[in-house]
Amino acid sequence: MSSTLLRIAAAAAMQGARRSKSSLDLGVVGTFGRTGAKMACDGSQASLLEYASGARCYEDRGDGAGSLLCFEDGYRQWIQRSSIQGSGTTPTAPWTFTSWNMGSPAIAAPDGVVEAYPNNTVSTSTACRAVQALSGSGAAIADSTRVCISAYVKDAAADIFCFRVINKAGTTIDSGNKTSAADWARYYNGVTAGVGVGNITAGLLNGNSTAQRFWDGMWGVQFDVGEYFPHRLARTAGAAVADVGADSLTLSAGEGAMLFDGSWRIPEVSLDGSDTERNTANVFDLWSVDGNNRLSLEWDTTVWRVRAYQGGVLRAESVPVAWLSYGLIGTVDVRPADGVIAIEGIDGPVGTAWTWAAGISRFGGRVGGGNELRGRMSDTITRVT
Repeated sequence: MSSTLLRIAAAAAMQGARRSKSSLDLGVVGTFGRTGAKMACDGSQASLLEYASGARCYEDRGDGAGSLLCFEDGYRQWIQRSSIQGSGTTPTAPWTFTSWNMGSPAIAAPDGVVEAYPNNTVSTSTACRAVQALSGSGAAIADSTRVCISAYVKDAAADIFCFRVINKAGTTIDSGNKTSAADWARYYNGVTAGVGVGNITAGLLNGNSTAQRFWDGMWGVQFDVGEYFPHRLARTAGAAVADVGADSLTLSAGEGAMLFDGSWRIPEVSLDGSDTERNTANVFDLWSVDGNNRLSLEWDTTVWRVRAYQGGVLRAESVPVAWLSYGLIGTVDVRPADGVIAIEGIDGPVGTAWTWAAGISRFGGRVGGGNELRGRMSDTITRVT
C-alpha cells in the first residue's frame, strides 16, 4: 500500500476512534489551572479537604450527587487564617473580641486541626461580639455590591448566634438568629454593601437572647464579595486577605474531539447558591469554544434555562430548570443533530440543528475568561445513545 493510502487509512481509523469514543474524563484530560488553594466538602460540611494551588477541586456535599468537579470565579476573602485565632479575649489582629473566650477543651475543626475555638461568656446580644474592620475594603468594594459573611459553628446544645455587617453607609445589618447544630455546619448571611465611602465591618454576635451562650466552637469566618452566598474557604496563612484565581479547564481541539462529533451528556450539573440567591441577569458557560459557540446556563426573566449558541445564534434551549436540591440541576443532554437540549431526560422545544465549530474549548467558563460557572459538574462526559 502506498504511503498516501496508509495516511488515509490511519486518518480514517483515527476519525472512527473519535466517533466511537464513549466518554471524556475531565479528571485527567486538558489543562487545568487555578492560583491559590481552597477547601471543599468531603461528604458533609463537617469534613473539609484542601486542594493545592493548580489542583482540580472536588466536592461531595452529601446531597446524593457524589463527588463533583468544582468551578469558581476568582475571588478575594477577608479572613484571618482559617479561624479566629487568639487566647482568652485577645485575638490575633485584625479581629476584635468583646467578651469572648477560647473554647475548652480543644476540638477538631472541619479540616481536622485540633485547637481551641472561640465562644462567648455574656448574656446580651450586643455585648458579645467578634468583628473585623475590613481595612481598605470601602474603596475596593463597589456601591450596592452583594456581600456575604459566613462561619462554621457547632454546639450540641443548639445555641443561637447572628451575623452583623456595618456597610459602607454606616448602616448596621443584623441577620436573624441562626441555630447551631451538634456537628460543624456552615452558616451565612448575604446583604448589599450599601452606598458610601466607609469601610465595611463584619462579625458575629450572640443571638437575640438573654441567655448566656457557650458554643463548642466557631471556625472559618470569612467575608466574600459578589454574591449573597460564600465562596469555598481559602486559607490565608497568617495574612488578612486571601486571593484565589478562577478554575480553568481547557481542552485542545483533539482532546475535545468527542464534543464536536455527535450528542453528549453531562451526568450532573449544580450551581452554588440557591435559586433565590442567584436570580439575577447572569450567564454561566458550562462549556464554550468561544463567545459565539457555547453551552450556557442563563437567567430568563423568571427561570433558568440551558441554551446552545452556534455562530452567535441561539439554536436550542431546555425547559425551565427545576432545581432539584439547592442548585442541583441534574443531567444535561446536548443533541445538536436534533436541535434539542434535555434536562433529566425531558426534551426542550425543538430548535435548529447545528454543528459546533471545533477548536480550543473550556469547561466551567468562557475561553479566555468570563461567564464563570461557580458551581459543580461531573468530571465524566458521556455519549448520548
